Amino acid sequence: MLNGALRPIFTTDTRRYSGWSALSMNISIQSVACTNSAATPLTNDQIDDLYYYVCQHGKMTDNDNRFYLAVAKTEEETAIYNDAPDYFSVFINEERWPVAAAAPMDNLFHLLG
Repeated sequence: MLNGALRPIFTTDTRRYSGWSALSMNISIQSVACTNSAATPLTNDQIDDLYYYVCQHGKMTDNDNRFYLAVAKTEEETAIYNDAPDYFSVFINEERWPVAAAAPMDNLFHLLG
């Protein structure tokens, strides 16, 4: 049986106006079917719990290369709130453990281990 999930799909549109370009982003929710029950998306509350766990037990980093190498083979779970200016992401490894967390618009990146 397939598990349905809602994932944000981001598309961009670049248009030229009098020599300068404007970029607009359209965000729409699209249903995604997945055969792996372990890949069922987490709720926002679960993502928040994992985000705070990683922040409390991990180390903050400002080294972009180190952060992106650590999350290269992970699954990103994202919590988006309408009343918050930023979104929160937790990066889960193949064993389903959190390895990193980020609030990118606030420039906050944390790594476990």
